[in-house]
Amino acid sequence: MHSRFMTGLMIFVLAASGLAQNAVPTADSLNITLSQLKRLAGELGGLTGRSHSVSLRKPTVNDLVIGETDPDEQKVITGFYRLDGDLIILNNGILRLDSADFYINGDINIYGHGQLIVSGGSFTVIQEFIYEHTAVIAGKGAINLTGVDFTSSGQSWSIGMAGVAVLELRDSEISDGFLTTALLENSRANIVNTKTPGEFLCFHNNDVTFKNSDFLLMWLVLPDSSVVETSLPDDSLVVDWRFSDSQPGISGIDYSASIDSCTNVLWGLISISGSEAVFTDSDFRAAGLMFMQPDSVVVENLTNGSDMSDHTLDLPDRTLRFVNSSVATWNLYASAESRLTVQNCVFGELLAQDSSSVTIDNSVCDGTGGYIGAFHQSTLIIFRSLITTQTISRQRGILVSAVSALWGTEIDADEDAAIALLNTVYQVEPQAHNNAVIFEQKINHVDGLVDDMVPIPGTVRLIPGPLNPLRLERYTVEYAKGPYSNTLLWLPTDGSHYRPVVDDTLAIWDTHRLSAGNHLLKLTLYNNYGDSLYIESGARLNINTLVKDVLKRVGLYSLEQNYPNPFNPETSIQYELEKTSRVELTIYNALGEEIVNLVDREQIAGPHRVTWDGRDYNGNVVGSGVYFYQLQSEHFSAMRKMILVR
Repeated sequence: MHSRFMTGLMIFVLAASGLAQNAVPTADSLNITLSQLKRLAGELGGLTGRSHSVSLRKPTVNDLVIGETDPDEQKVITGFYRLDGDLIILNNGILRLDSADFYINGDINIYGHGQLIVSGGSFTVIQEFIYEHTAVIAGKGAINLTGVDFTSSGQSWSIGMAGVAVLELRDSEISDGFLTTALLENSRANIVNTKTPGEFLCFHNNDVTFKNSDFLLMWLVLPDSSVVETSLPDDSLVVDWRFSDSQPGISGIDYSASIDSCTNVLWGLISISGSEAVFTDSDFRAAGLMFMQPDSVVVENLTNGSDMSDHTLDLPDRTLRFVNSSVATWNLYASAESRLTVQNCVFGELLAQDSSSVTIDNSVCDGTGGYIGAFHQSTLIIFRSLITTQTISRQRGILVSAVSALWGTEIDADEDAAIALLNTVYQVEPQAHNNAVIFEQKINHVDGLVDDMVPIPGTVRLIPGPLNPLRLERYTVEYAKGPYSNTLLWLPTDGSHYRPVVDDTLAIWDTHRLSAGNHLLKLTLYNNYGDSLYIESGARLNINTLVKDVLKRVGLYSLEQNYPNPFNPETSIQYELEKTSRVELTIYNALGEEIVNLVDREQIAGPHRVTWDGRDYNGNVVGSGVYFYQLQSEHFSAMRKMILVR
């Protein structure tokens, strides 16, 4: 639940809507429905299930373990120290960092009475993506940072606390990154004179205090059966504020939060199923709706930047009313076995967790509340939507994006997660880590001619993490006569292909003897275990009314169709000249850019034959696709199309 304090990025609905219209393929071009997507998500889970059985994990030989062989072990580190592994502190173990420059590329786990005590110096968590590493403090464990410059590589980093764990931050600063701290059971946190301590959430019998600190986000978590009627102070300076069950208008809250003499305090709200709340004269940086019941709930028409004179949300599982209040960013969280559909909304963050199922339809996530993520064993479907923040999947989460634009800084799958990108555009390269896998299939609507060789453009590839055994075995493109039915006869275009394709020609469709009209196309990906995943698209064939002859002739001049066509690696071009004249034969790509000039000289009358080996002026091999060859002389000019398939 990462907010990043990005108030300057608030709503850009008009720009976002324009981007969605210009960049996102239409639903019609994919011919897909939400019911088909949900079926596909189930197939994707089954397809990756075999890979989940692989029990390969990162080696732990580089871990630093304190208190294992000697329960009372103490270790002191000064100066520069880099740990490329996990830090584990057990029993009564203590690790002291005294004015050290400490770097860790791993997780932190503190159990028993273990303690991490950092005094002065710097503490850096090395991360390549958000929440790559975490800290867990359990039992009676503790982390104490005093006078420390803390960084997390500009990425978000989380601390989870349980038991009677303690977190102390004093006279410190989080200078590059962001901390998310969640308190469970009886844990507590004490933050004193610290700059940018991050965001804090209390879920059980917790105690959290802030004093003389700057720039923090306090989430008010409203659990099931809680009743709250209150107002919040202005965020510029908060003095002697408390939120607990002992305060007037508040009941059913187990935790206690207090803020004294703190500046730039932002307020967050987590409303959980079964809660009741009325907030008056309150401005929320973010309001999160958490769904935990196994019911189907539809959330519609939420818009970031809501100013509400008196508004009650239309939700069946809770009461949430705002009077003379505002919400800068709406966040959505699905947990347990809840089923959530988000339609026609502009929101800031959405996380699917546990075994929940979430569908985002015709909406925009602008990232002002955080990111999009599928965790644990959840399923998240993004359909006809624009996402301008990170898109991630973790544990065994399954994320399917169809006919959408992922315009954020990350598309990232980790652990045993899976992501499917179906007719989805994006601006960063998708990344799969560990045992995760990413499937990408793109096949747009095709307009072509009958009695022609029609290229079918698109993308098909499988991106496995380094520990995932799945590989692309082959793919096929098939066609059928529309409209859709359960008895379609699918026919091959040009057989099986064995190499991935990225924004290039998938197959060549021989449309000779086919009738004009609407047809269907199906792109099927097969992995090395024999499983398959497919998407369908539409195609329209038209009659060629401009050119009905195979040859273009003027007198005895002619330019014939190249042979073979399609070709690889070379093809022959034949032409005939009626008179001796200067001739140019030039190859162009589909963008009209000149690739190579095969002939530029005077030639005698009669037939001629030239071979092209698929190389450009510099001798470089050109890629698959449609190319054009043009013959020009004083008395004749003609152009034809040919197809190169690598």
